[in-house]
Amino acid sequence: MRVSALLCLVLLLCACVAPPIQDTDETPLENYWRLVEVAEPVYPTAAREAGIEGHVLVQVRIGRQGVVQQARVLESEPGEIFVPSVMRAIHTFRYEATDNNPDRRSMYTEYRFDFELDANSND
Repeated sequence: MRVSALLCLVLLLCACVAPPIQDTDETPLENYWRLVEVAEPVYPTAAREAGIEGHVLVQVRIGRQGVVQQARVLESEPGEIFVPSVMRAIHTFRYEATDNNPDRRSMYTEYRFDFELDANSND
């Protein structure tokens, strides 16, 4: 009997938690969360010295506290040389809920980080 009562309680609590919002044209991130702290990823020294350029596309889940709860690499070119720098940076992002998000619903969004060498630099 205790197990079934506990199971009912867990199911009830799960039903009360709203699923994360997906950042789309109809539900843009800016309507729910405002980015207040951001850090740019550092260009890896080895990639810079080798003249390697690329990009990383990351899906992040913004949690109720306004911090990145999850980050998942969707695409990385070439290889994963830029991934550690992007992951360090993305986990420093901080958000504030907007007035449209009084319940502080979590949300998924994506960021693309491009790593390009400056043609005018002497690297």
